Amino acid sequence: MTALIAWNNLVKSATLAANSEDLPIGNIATDSGSAADAWQTEDGDVTLATGALFTVTPAPASTWRVFGVFRTNLTSDAVVHFGLWNDGSPPTLVTDVTASPVNGYGQAVAVLPADTTADFLQVYIEDSGNPDNHINIPQVFAGTAWFPARSIGFSSTVGRDVSRSDVTTRAGQVYPTLNFRRRRWNIQLESLLTAEVWGQVDDLLMLADTGTNLLFVPDIASSYLQREAVFGQLGALADVSFPYQSADRRRWSAQIVERL
Repeated sequence: MTALIAWNNLVKSATLAANSEDLPIGNIATDSGSAADAWQTEDGDVTLATGALFTVTPAPASTWRVFGVFRTNLTSDAVVHFGLWNDGSPPTLVTDVTASPVNGYGQAVAVLPADTTADFLQVYIEDSGNPDNHINIPQVFAGTAWFPARSIGFSSTVGRDVSRSDVTTRAGQVYPTLNFRRRRWNIQLESLLTAEVWGQVDDLLMLADTGTNLLFVPDIASSYLQREAVFGQLGALADVSFPYQSADRRRWSAQIVERL
C-alpha cells in the first residue's frame, strides 16, 4: 500500500486560462469548495470540442506527479484528461492520464508513475450527458507529492462528519434535513523516518496551519481511489513522538477533513 500527501499546489501560483468561462478560471486558485466560487463553463460547453478545457502554466517548467478536480458537478460518465505539455511550435505532449468520478463524490484523481517535468498542464473534460449543461469545478490540485517510505499505519480510520436537523412530531414521526456531510481520514504514520519528519511533516504543517487545502490518498493503487482520496484541511492529532527510542522510527498522526 502506497499512500501520498500533497501540498505544493502549482495551480495556486500559475497562470490560468480557460476556453469557456461563465465563472472565471481564477476561482480554482482558491480553497473554497463552493459551486459559486468555481470555474464554470458557459451553457452547452461540456466537452473538449465545445470549450471544457483549461491550462495551468507555472513559471518556469515544473515537476508534476498528482492531479485532481474536486467538489465538481461531473457525472460518473465523465472523463477528465490531464495532459502535460512542453512549449514549442507546435507544443509536444509529454504524458497524459485520465480519471473518472464516482457517482456522488464529484472528484477525479490521477497519479503518474513517476515525477515528470513539463511546461504546462492541460485539463479537458468530456461529460456530454451532464444534466446541468455546463461544467462546474471549484477546486483543482496539480503538483508533486510525498510518499511516506513506510506508508500509513493500519490503525488509520476513515469516516464522515454529518450535520442534520431532525424535526420530530408529537406522534413520533421524524423528518430529517441533511445540512452537510464531509469525509475525513485520521492518518496514523507509525514509522516515519527522521528525515521525513524534518523534510516533509514540518513543511506540510507550516502550510496546513494557514488553512490551505492538502490532498491525501491512502493507496494510489486502490480500486477505490476516487472514493478514498480527500482534498481538504489537515491538522495534527498528536505531536511527533519517539516510541522506539534510538531507532530511526517516529510516530505522528493527523486528520484531514474534506473542504466544502
